[in-house]
Amino acid sequence: MIKVLILDDEKPICSLVKRLIPWDELGMKPVGEAYDGEEGLKMIERLHPEIVITDICMPGVNGLQMIDRIRKNKKNKDTIVIFISGYDEFQYAREAIRMEAFDYLLKPLEEAEMRRILERARDAILAREKSSKYVSKLKTEIAKLSGGSEVEADPVVSGKESVRLAIDYIRNHYNEDISLEMIAGKVFVNPAYFSQLFKKETGCGFNDYLNSLRLENAKILLRQPFLKINEVADMSGYNSIAYFNRIFKKYVGVTPSEYREGKPVQ
Repeated sequence: MIKVLILDDEKPICSLVKRLIPWDELGMKPVGEAYDGEEGLKMIERLHPEIVITDICMPGVNGLQMIDRIRKNKKNKDTIVIFISGYDEFQYAREAIRMEAFDYLLKPLEEAEMRRILERARDAILAREKSSKYVSKLKTEIAKLSGGSEVEADPVVSGKESVRLAIDYIRNHYNEDISLEMIAGKVFVNPAYFSQLFKKETGCGFNDYLNSLRLENAKILLRQPFLKINEVADMSGYNSIAYFNRIFKKYVGVTPSEYREGKPVQ
């Protein structure tokens, strides 16, 4: 079971989080809760949860300080952190995403959104475990080859596995600065070969696949009226508003502003 730690200075929020989610269905288990940041950090050190759900404005140690300390600790650096944020704290939430928080939940909490984010977190954890096993297997095979042993490799299976691992990574990091070369490196495949392999296995090019994920996220964010379009672009992986507008128009058929206003998609 995936261990989940819940942190919020309001006890009713902790109770609500535990009550909203069918944890067994997700393969997760709440292992504790804390009501201030210092106690939360002590519990993280003691329990080593895979997921931490925390209010971004905690007394003692706030959410941004907490994630910074988590990332600096080798034992907990891969912990998935999901922030709970109020409307007036949204700028803090954006900063948290930049500091490698996994995602954020806006108050008032909604079951469907919380479940969607937790399912993504679960998938990311499982993908990371499979990726680790895959890398270990590759290292073992390389070691055998170096020792002169014969290693039979199935290029079709290996290729499919590489693409699957790449897709898992892209789905969980699409809003970051990623490239074909970087992803190819993570699955130990030559970039030119990876490009061909990706298109063969998915039916579309790497950039088309990445843009489709980013733009689906952008369309969801555009439905939030308090978000500026440049904020939507940034949170979807585009650091240039002009490029975001151009790509959105190309793929969706209308500009982000027109989409927000409800103009029919061409």
